[in-house]
Amino acid sequence: MNLKQKIEVSEQLGLFKSLDLIYKAVPSGTCDGCTRCCHESVNLSNVEGLNIIATYFLNQEGDVSVTKDRSDRLLRFFLREWVDAMKCPFLEGEKCSIYQARPLPCRIFGNRTEEAYAENFRRIQLQNQSVQRSLFKSEGLRLPRRVTAHKIGYCQSYVRTSTLDEEAVNALYDRLIQLDSRLYFEGGIEDLSMNAHLVGFFVDEVILEQSFEIVNRTLLDELKREMLKNINVAVK
Repeated sequence: MNLKQKIEVSEQLGLFKSLDLIYKAVPSGTCDGCTRCCHESVNLSNVEGLNIIATYFLNQEGDVSVTKDRSDRLLRFFLREWVDAMKCPFLEGEKCSIYQARPLPCRIFGNRTEEAYAENFRRIQLQNQSVQRSLFKSEGLRLPRRVTAHKIGYCQSYVRTSTLDEEAVNALYDRLIQLDSRLYFEGGIEDLSMNAHLVGFFVDEVILEQSFEIVNRTLLDELKREMLKNINVAVK
């Protein structure tokens, strides 16, 4: 099933409407627009990724259209994510260019309790350590500390109408999983993994699909490893 078909199936099943209901369950608040939280490629579900594409990147003919500048920024972020902590490539200046369809992690960031924020950061650290161990075991490479120790601080300036504890956050993610499950059983996705992230999703679903097999994910992963070697983090 190609990208257009996945979007069509999602619309037919009402998945985007159900996704909107999940988003509306997130408490409202006032953000000062500092963008300090926009320094990573957040996790997202497949339905969320398809919703972003359907909302912002479908042209009048119904085809997916991403500008060269956008593709360049996405690829640059993807290739350098192991060596630098960077701003989200969907930022345009100091504004989110996909704000109306932004994924759940972006929406709940300012609404978590401090305890829920701390627990989420602990999970991120464990994920980073897992990637680090895998790279070290397979190729003797270490990620730089500016990546593994990167931390987006708890937002004190966001004005919350209410907060979400860990149980409430997990309930929202369970609802996302249910939407992906429905898409999975229609053949729209091959597995139910929730490990996709925003930039990686666009690289796989859009950029690589439009590269006419000149570029593939294996090549991109090889280039990422070369960048690690070039900044002298190889274990001697």
